[in-house]
This record gives sequence, C-alpha cells and structure tokens, in this order.
Amino acid sequence: MDTNEKNIYLAILIGAIFISAILIYFLYTVLKQHKLKQELQEANMQHLLKSIEDERCRISNDLHDEINPLMSAIKFNMTSLKISNQDEKTIIDTTNHVIDDVISSLKTISLDLMPVMLIRNKVIKAIEQYVDEVNSRKQLNIVFTKTNENEIDQSIGIHLFRIIQEIIQNTIKHSQSDSLFIHLKTDSSVVELETQDTGVGFDQTNIFSEGKRKGLQSIKLRSELLKGTCEINSIPDKGTKFKINIPIVQKV
Repeated sequence: MDTNEKNIYLAILIGAIFISAILIYFLYTVLKQHKLKQELQEANMQHLLKSIEDERCRISNDLHDEINPLMSAIKFNMTSLKISNQDEKTIIDTTNHVIDDVISSLKTISLDLMPVMLIRNKVIKAIEQYVDEVNSRKQLNIVFTKTNENEIDQSIGIHLFRIIQEIIQNTIKHSQSDSLFIHLKTDSSVVELETQDTGVGFDQTNIFSEGKRKGLQSIKLRSELLKGTCEINSIPDKGTKFKINIPIVQKV
C-alpha cells in the first residue's frame, strides 16, 4: 500500500470516527432529553396528585371538624325541644333520623376523601378502617390480612391507600364478586400488595387503552410513580388478581 492509499484510508477512518462521534453525541442528547422530559412529566404528575390529595385532606378536615359538629349540635337542639303535640314530635323524630343519615353520609364521604388515620400517618389503620366501612355497607365482603406491621411512610401510604380504594371500588362496580381478598406485606425494603376477587374477570387485551379502564390506569400510574411494579392477571369468569410491589427508599 503506497503513501496516497494510506492517507486515503486514514482520512476515511478519521471521517468515520468523527461521524460516529457525532451520531453518539446526538443519540446521547436525544436520550438525555427524553429522560429529562420523562422526569418532568413524573414531577408534574406527582405535583398534580399532591395538590389533589392536599385538597381532599382540606375538605375531609372541614367535614370532620366543622360540618359534623354543626350537624350534631343541630340534632342536640332538636332533641332538647319540649314538644307535647304528637304530630310535632313525629316531625322532630323524623328530622332527627334525617340528621343521623346526613352525619353518617358525611363520615363516609370524609373517610373516602382522606381518613383521619392517614392524615396521622397511620396508613395500615387507615386501610383497616376503610375496609371495615365498606364491609359495614354490605357492598362487598373484604378479607384483609397483613404480614408484619411496619408503618408505611405517608409519601407511599397515600398512593397505596388510593390503589386499594380503587381496587375495592372496581370490584364493587365491575367484578360481580361477593368477596375480595387483600393481603399486605411490609418490611424495611418493600411493600407488597396482593388482591384477588371471585368475579367475572375481563379480557386483558389493550386494557390500558380503553377509556373505561381509567381505574386500572390510575392503579398502574400510581405504582409507576413509586418506582414499583403492577401485575394484573384477569381471566373471564375466574376473577382478577393484582400484585403490586413498591420499593421503600431508605432515608439517609
């Protein structure tokens, strides 16, 4: 190989290296921008969900601390009235029953919005309280079991509570199941949630692309925001299983 050929090959080699470097830099830039965009979207979604939860917390507190006492005071005043006329007494009794129904409804709404136990960072107690409330309504028989009772940080706990709440409501509305089994396992590194119903199940094909599956999308989104995994296994006429793993980031 003469000198000219060597120079040509050297020039080609240098050119190839230069072009490769440009392509690598371009690819790196694209990937970096994509990652930044994804992180920004996650941050925006976290901010949006936090704003929603803060508003739910405010409304729940207002119902619990202001409206409920007012309704109780109204009932007390109604009961204190000395009525001798039987027709008027019947009206008072009926009104008191209505007030009892309103107070009960307010408690249910407050619990659905933001349980007091969740505000106090007692996540497992909040879940148990919500399960007991649903069971008391006779809408669904929920069997809730747990392994270990390591308290869950509120940053995870709020999302976990909403995931369980969504699964329960989906089961009531769509599964035609009379029972739901929920098992929660917590330790120092991970939160594991498994649920299973005995309902009609559904076809999993393109489940997240259907508008009617917004509840499932919410469950998946919250799991992903917590860097966790969400497995859904549903078979028509054989029920639906959820398995969700959420890692616990150790604070330093």
